[in-house]
Amino acid sequence: MAAPQRRIKKNERIYEIGNGRYLEASKSGDMMIIYDKQFPEKKIEFPMYRWATFVHTIDDIDKQVQILKDMKSVFYMCHIGGGYYVSVANGFFCVDLRKFYLNKDLDEIRASRSGIALKLKEWDSLKEAITKLHQVFPHLLSQVPCSQQSDHANHIAAMECTECYPFGPVAFKQEEEVN
Repeated sequence: MAAPQRRIKKNERIYEIGNGRYLEASKSGDMMIIYDKQFPEKKIEFPMYRWATFVHTIDDIDKQVQILKDMKSVFYMCHIGGGYYVSVANGFFCVDLRKFYLNKDLDEIRASRSGIALKLKEWDSLKEAITKLHQVFPHLLSQVPCSQQSDHANHIAAMECTECYPFGPVAFKQEEEVN
């Protein structure tokens, strides 16, 4: 007989990270969202596979944040799935989580207004909230990023994935030029 599932209270899946901004998980823990209560359009949604990619990049993001705090030059941009990227850059004391789109006229990827920029204190609070969230939903810790799924066993299959390459070949070309 299966063990009864513990009932999750609403406040166990909503965490304030500061300034009216929250991390919230769906009832089943299969969708996470970071949002601003005052400005609902400022948000980012994470299905489990995107969440896994994001969580796997936290240490790298932290290293870039520390470089920023040390007042050294930094420009970090990491694709976390779909059209979503995390960035840390000089002049902006924040961690920006944002959706990008392909401007077909210019044949380049551009930032959209959809996303949220977290101040560095909010970033620290988010990391604490993630730890608490993973205690409530331990299955999130075992999720595998999309790029590591078995259906990405070869380069061609991976490039056909719209989560890994949401803009098709142009995105791959631009990422190569940056490196």
